[in-house]
Amino acid sequence: MPKLVIWTTLLILGTVATATADGPELTTEAQKTLYALGLAISRSLSPYNLSAEELEMVEAGLAESRLGFVWY
Repeated sequence: MPKLVIWTTLLILGTVATATADGPELTTEAQKTLYALGLAISRSLSPYNLSAEELEMVEAGLAESRLGFVWY
């Protein structure tokens, strides 16, 4: 299991290195990790084919959840 985590992390970081050419300049490991997290979330949402408006709702849900607001 630890090997799987290491290889997955390396794969994500490798993707970040190639994907940042058009994206933001990532200079710290924390920025690279957060960017990789965004890529992973995006890939997990891809089956839903979200429109820009729908993606805004997902982003709002993430932001409100982070602030402690939960609408059940």
